[in-house]
Amino acid sequence: MSGDDRQRFNMTHARAILLVAGIALLGCSTQHYRLSADRETAAIITAKGARVPNMDPHFTIESNGVASLTGFPLSTNVAVFMGAEAKEEQGSPVIGLEQALNLAVRHSRSYQNANENVYLSALSLTLSRHRFTPIFSGGGSVEYAEVNDPVTKSREFSADGGIGVDWLIRDIGKISAAFTTDFFRFLMGDPRSVVSSQLGATFTRPLLRDAGFKADTELLTQAERDVLYDIRDFVRYRKNFSVEMATAYYDVLEKRDTIRNSYLNLESSRRTAERTRALAQEGRATQSDLGRLEQQVLSAESS
Repeated sequence: MSGDDRQRFNMTHARAILLVAGIALLGCSTQHYRLSADRETAAIITAKGARVPNMDPHFTIESNGVASLTGFPLSTNVAVFMGAEAKEEQGSPVIGLEQALNLAVRHSRSYQNANENVYLSALSLTLSRHRFTPIFSGGGSVEYAEVNDPVTKSREFSADGGIGVDWLIRDIGKISAAFTTDFFRFLMGDPRSVVSSQLGATFTRPLLRDAGFKADTELLTQAERDVLYDIRDFVRYRKNFSVEMATAYYDVLEKRDTIRNSYLNLESSRRTAERTRALAQEGRATQSDLGRLEQQVLSAESS
């Protein structure tokens, strides 16, 4: 392998290592920022929610997975009035109103969407607040080169990096500062090393009072209000959701009672018709009374 080929190979190898390291650092940084945003968002919802009556103090958007009915008591009675479907109830879980509401809250898609809307509103507020905090940035690069030829043989290492900060301060202005440095050294051959650094800062202040910054401040104020409004809407939604679930629960029980009452009415009509039929055979009841009761039995059977 020639000197130029070896140089290109070494530089490619070094860049590949730096690229892998950069991707790993980026992944760690992304995870860190996500957890940080979750903590800040949860703190905002807790603080704002304390000002809204009936807000859930244990608010979360975490999914509860697939609904499970294990642990509930099982039905053992056979309801005769349910007819052929009575056997299907045997072994089925018996769920009370409170348990039904808990299941609905934990597994309802619409309820989860309402939760996520509150979270997204608080997350937007963190971005608006972030604009008024010191925002740091940084970057750098490293290069390594090896030169081998019949005349000279040298290895060179160079690096540069910099950090900066931007800070938007309410009613004052914007401050920007940056620090950069370059490092260059011969590892073989000429032993010299060169280091240079620069530090700069700027301050921006609008000529007109509050020009530009007033709009940014208004966006932050509106974001604060939006979170409070969305939490109030969520509390109102929770109340309506609970009423709807309770209404649906009692509607099922009402229909079951309707079936039972219809069955009891049918049994009572049959007994009355049998008694009237016996009386009619002895001449103690008219055929019109018997016909009316038989019609009542048919109506009850249809019901």
